[in-house]
Amino acid sequence: MKPDRVQLAALLALLGLFASECAMAMDWPQWRGPNRNGISSETIPPFSPEGPKLIWTAAVGAGFSSCAITGGRLYTMGNANEQDIIWCLDAATGRDIWRHSYPARLDPQYYEGGPGATPTVADAKVFTINKWGKVLCLDTAKGSVV
Repeated sequence: MKPDRVQLAALLALLGLFASECAMAMDWPQWRGPNRNGISSETIPPFSPEGPKLIWTAAVGAGFSSCAITGGRLYTMGNANEQDIIWCLDAATGRDIWRHSYPARLDPQYYEGGPGATPTVADAKVFTINKWGKVLCLDTAKGSVV
């Protein structure tokens, strides 16, 4: 894996840990959370001296998209093989629920390449924008374009 993919996989693994620990917890449907302030009102149990246990990882491609978690599903974006991919994963297991891909250059512009925006989830829809300005609205159940 390239370094940026390793970093994103590590981030997703850590988010998967928190998502599985708080499976019925408050949703985090957009960048910086439900109040757009980066603050969670929830607490997690203290880690053991060995640190948190790795629950799952996912290779989602290159990019700097963060994650939105709503209704037990985790949404993120990445780029692989000149395709931007919107991922919907089971937040507790990392299992691929659906994905939607479309052609998008990986060209480094301002950073190494790939998506940089976080999906936003509202009203059973997920909204995305890639670094080239392509905006999509997908159905959260099936990943089909609305």
